[in-house]
Amino acid sequence: MQLLLHSILKTPSRAAVSIFKGLISDRTFRSAVFTSPLAIIRLGTGFVRSKYAALSLGAAGIGLLSQANLFVLLFTSIGSLGLVNSLMQQMSYHREQDNVTELLKVKGTTLVSQLLVLAVLILPLVFFTGPLNEYLFNTRDTSYRLDMLFLLAGIPVTVITSNYIEGFFTAYSRFNLYVRASSWAAILSLVLFFPMVYLWGIHGAIIHIWVNVFILLLFFLYYIRKIVDYKDIFVFRFDRGVFVKIFKEGMVNLSCAALANLVALLIRNNIIHQSGEVENGIYQIVISVTAYYTPFITNPLWASYFPLLSAKGVTEETQRVIKSTLVYTLLACSAVCGIVLTIPELLIRILASPQFLKAKQFFSLQMAGDIWYFVFFIFGIYLLSQRKVKQYLVMWVCYLVLQYTVAQVLIDRIGVNGAPIAYSISCMVVGGYAILQFGRLLPRGDFNKILELLLVCFVFVTGLAACCWFDIPVAVKVAGLAGWGICVLAVFRLVNIKKLLQRS
Repeated sequence: MQLLLHSILKTPSRAAVSIFKGLISDRTFRSAVFTSPLAIIRLGTGFVRSKYAALSLGAAGIGLLSQANLFVLLFTSIGSLGLVNSLMQQMSYHREQDNVTELLKVKGTTLVSQLLVLAVLILPLVFFTGPLNEYLFNTRDTSYRLDMLFLLAGIPVTVITSNYIEGFFTAYSRFNLYVRASSWAAILSLVLFFPMVYLWGIHGAIIHIWVNVFILLLFFLYYIRKIVDYKDIFVFRFDRGVFVKIFKEGMVNLSCAALANLVALLIRNNIIHQSGEVENGIYQIVISVTAYYTPFITNPLWASYFPLLSAKGVTEETQRVIKSTLVYTLLACSAVCGIVLTIPELLIRILASPQFLKAKQFFSLQMAGDIWYFVFFIFGIYLLSQRKVKQYLVMWVCYLVLQYTVAQVLIDRIGVNGAPIAYSISCMVVGGYAILQFGRLLPRGDFNKILELLLVCFVFVTGLAACCWFDIPVAVKVAGLAGWGICVLAVFRLVNIKKLLQRS
């Protein structure tokens, strides 16, 4: 073992230099660095908020708070009608053509249609806060009715902010203003979170969801004035032809987002009613870790991968981009999963408290699916870039239906463990389909290298997951991490494993 370690350490440094130069010149990696500041700010504020919530509210409070967030996300996705992407595309096009009349039609039609749908959705629910509380929070406590009213009031604010005004920053190519507004809103929202939770506990945390989106709206309104006047934002007119056009394009976003949030809400609700809000709160630690690192992978895909494929289709250049995107994603995801599964107990204590240590077993069951999730996520973006909307929709519906079905069956039999198992199974099934489709897009040599890398990363993550489940010592996990690094170098022909073994 010592000889092998000595051989590894003597491996020429040009391997590391080669990797570093490759990353610096890679388009996907550069996009990841460019889009990371806002993700880092949200990561930091989210970490502090979740840590304080875990210490103040406990697992039960976290479980209830997650239900409130999912409820808002579900009705926001429905109320937005999935129009924000169509809005950005149409605004960009008509601005380029200097067509003021059509530009106003697109703005007005989007805003009015969202407001009408929100009115139909929200107003009836005001009279059913009692049944909603019983379903969401598994309680008949009347004190939650005020919380529900704040949640309902926050849904229109969220839709107008994140699914209407936000589109202006992108359409007018002022991403820098969007970053400033979002960053300041995240910081101020965090400052207000502490006294609200301290004074009112779980009720303050739930009401803070409304406070958070209202603060974001105020900052968006401040910075959007640097681009356009309010009269050019809040346009109240409706054009049936424009609506039909943008709604057809928005149907995919609406269907996928609404169904994803609905499935998540149904699964967590089943956990609460079967095992209680404490178990649901413990499981949220696993979900939060995924939410923390996912933007560092998905943001560069939308910033670089999607626009390039949309513009050029499948060419030799974009084939290289697809390959580099898969390589970057597999390595990044494996590295994060490796860290989490190597020190799960320490991570849980840092993120939450010892009360959440049971989440360790959920990590080992869920993270085996993360790699496959990103594989089919990348393929899904490719489908959207080529306007293969039906195939994209079918793939996501199959993934969500499979996840929900397996989760419902397993949660009834083995409890909360069924939720992460269902996630991993559905990711592997749909991810396996996606990787086969990539085989038709990439040259044989590039595809074989991706397969080798995927195999190495999957074996590494599942091996660490097994070590985490059976409480294998950290030293073994560290050895596995070193082995993964060597195998990755071998995939890129930067290290010859046979020679290393001969030297040892």
